[in-house]
Amino acid sequence: MSEQSSSATSARAPLQRALQQVVIPGLVRRRIASSQDIGLSLALSDADLTRLAQASVLNAHAIETELEELVSQGWPLDRVYLEAIAGTARLLGQWWISDQLDFASLTLAAGRLQDVVRQWESRFLRSAPPLIGAQQFQVMLLNEFNDQHSLGVLMLQSFFKRDGWRVHNTWGMQEDDLIARISSSPVDLVGLSVCTDRRLPSTRRLIRTLRERSLNPSLLIMLGGPLVLAQPELVDDLGADWLSGHADQASQDAWHRVSLLHPIRRSA
Repeated sequence: MSEQSSSATSARAPLQRALQQVVIPGLVRRRIASSQDIGLSLALSDADLTRLAQASVLNAHAIETELEELVSQGWPLDRVYLEAIAGTARLLGQWWISDQLDFASLTLAAGRLQDVVRQWESRFLRSAPPLIGAQQFQVMLLNEFNDQHSLGVLMLQSFFKRDGWRVHNTWGMQEDDLIARISSSPVDLVGLSVCTDRRLPSTRRLIRTLRERSLNPSLLIMLGGPLVLAQPELVDDLGADWLSGHADQASQDAWHRVSLLHPIRRSA
């Protein structure tokens, strides 16, 4: 490998790590067999994903129109999120890595996908009934600090909100902010995405500090992200409680675990 090629590869490494954080890998691996639920055989082909990715690069109206078309065809919103939006983000990342898309266009396209998730929040929250008693539980979900690519966590937050959890706003939050919030509010669950091995020591220290400073003595720590999905043994090594790789299951898994520690108070 030439010196120039090696330098280019080195320069790409931080951006490739960032791209891994655009979508929590479980979001794009998950394939929901919802055809039995809606009586339709629906699937996204490579051509479909290409069309969606091209629309996201074009402009906001184009990608929203394409996604609305899926809804009109009978796609449930959770499947639109997990397959169409997440799959589109993954393809955009592949295009950038293979030099089919420049980084500025990638950033704009990913931002448009984030905007759709934000704009569709109210309709997504109405797409399924909340879990019983979930409104009693508080959760904080964060990607790696200083990460600008927040689509995965944004979508994960949407599922927790839809299921009724009280989701703290963590946009722009740093470690000191997280520790201060944990120390002053009885948060039940913290979800952390671990994407690169360079943050393992600091993540281990952070989890230990969260448990020490938490106002809730039974605070639970859930991990996600590409590194932990590839090395699940890191859950124990980092001092967390469990690994969750699927956005559509994370909330329910967490609800079961928190409910065992804090029995749901049923209203009269």
